[in-house]
Amino acid sequence: MDSDSPDLLASFQQQVAALGKELPDLLASFQQEVAALGKTVSETKARLARLGGSATSKDGSVTVTVSATGTLQRVAFGGPADDLPVHTLAPIIMSTARTAHAKVTAQMLTAVTPLLGPDSPALHRIREFQETGESAHEEPVEDEDIETDQPW
Repeated sequence: MDSDSPDLLASFQQQVAALGKELPDLLASFQQEVAALGKTVSETKARLARLGGSATSKDGSVTVTVSATGTLQRVAFGGPADDLPVHTLAPIIMSTARTAHAKVTAQMLTAVTPLLGPDSPALHRIREFQETGESAHEEPVEDEDIETDQPW
């Protein structure tokens, strides 16, 4: 053994002893962080379970309700809808559905921000989707794709 070995060994033992003293505090801190994260996850799940959005067209002819995923759940027609032809009503339904979906997206952002953090890449993607109103996989519906001569 060289002359530095006892000093190195003593230094190593001191570091291990110091770490041994810090370890309970580190573990307690970690457990508190895990508990706080668990609470945030539970709160986020509860907020997400309550998501949903409704919108009514400006003229009151259409009210649309969508689920948390943006799935159309309900379409209701108000009095002004009785006087509108189908080819006029269809774009109003689509526009109102987009408005309801935007509300759900805004609710989702609010619900998940505490969990993901305000600068999360996932939140940036949701905001990007909200701004464009379309996903990268969504095909836009052209007016000529909407059949208006149906007997409904």
